[in-house]
Amino acid sequence: MKTKIIFVFYFFCNSIFAQQIIFEYSQKINRPSDDLNLKYQLIMEDDKSLAKVKDIKDITQIENHTDFDFGGINDSVVSYVYKNQDFPRFVRISEEKIFKSYSENQMFVSTPDNFKENHKVIKDSLDIFKWEFLEDVNDTIILNFHCKKAKTRFRGRDYVAYYSNEIANFGGPWKFDGLPGFIVKIYSIDGFIDINPISIKINPNYVSIIKNPFENKKFIWFKDLKNVILNEEREHFKRAKSANPYLTSYKKSAGLKTIEDLGLNYERKYE
Repeated sequence: MKTKIIFVFYFFCNSIFAQQIIFEYSQKINRPSDDLNLKYQLIMEDDKSLAKVKDIKDITQIENHTDFDFGGINDSVVSYVYKNQDFPRFVRISEEKIFKSYSENQMFVSTPDNFKENHKVIKDSLDIFKWEFLEDVNDTIILNFHCKKAKTRFRGRDYVAYYSNEIANFGGPWKFDGLPGFIVKIYSIDGFIDINPISIKINPNYVSIIKNPFENKKFIWFKDLKNVILNEEREHFKRAKSANPYLTSYKKSAGLKTIEDLGLNYERKYE
């Protein structure tokens, strides 16, 4: 059974027991060159939530981190340089932030820019998932919460999620949302993404600390992101060709497609 959740409905259902949720989790991205296992903290209060990487200077979040040295920091992006000079490469850890407003059915995500040492701000809707509920005889227990199971296909990947309505009636890490419970664990079938809980704290009495860090900032709608990247690549290609007149094509692996497939895995000709 597939469903598209109406977030306003869950907001009003959840508002009768206002609470603050502090959720810490790890988000492992399995890439051939630089596996990352980032540690996030998500805070959810009533109709909004804010998640971000806890410490971008924590080098242990890089697989084989002993092979890297600190390279520098700029605009909340830390670069780590591979020690082996015969294979020059670097890994960047960004202070990625994800803000969700459930009453407005929207979210903002900051993502490292491919061509600059700063961030793009991407705006998207919250109701972008179509979930299929999976029937299990028994609930799965995660961090002492009873969790049910669901699956979805989202922008190029298949995912399995575990969620619990003992925590809240909506919410979850990264963009993941839209189930009748808080998502505490999710992974992609292809093994590229693996999100696991570290701890959950529920505070019924709290002082609100969440603000939208992207208020009044320039943003790009996700639906426009592919064209924005392609236009940036054209400009980058022009500059590269001025230095190398024999350059005829360009292929860029966009960091913005780490989880979502933007269809940029092909060689482009900008002539």
